[in-house]
Amino acid sequence: MEKTNVTSKITDLFPILDTHFKGKINRSRLKLMSMFVIALCKVQTVGLEKLSKAFDLST
Repeated sequence: MEKTNVTSKITDLFPILDTHFKGKINRSRLKLMSMFVIALCKVQTVGLEKLSKAFDLST
């Protein structure tokens, strides 16, 4: 199984969300939504403190 980094996951998820919302949401909000979904998958909880620590802010 190939490991992928968070940046590639966000760049894979971003166009899917953009297509789904048909350009009605600006790019920064879509990026936040992508980061939020990835963080949820990583942490597997809805505790906002743990989620905020899982965000990869380098992207």
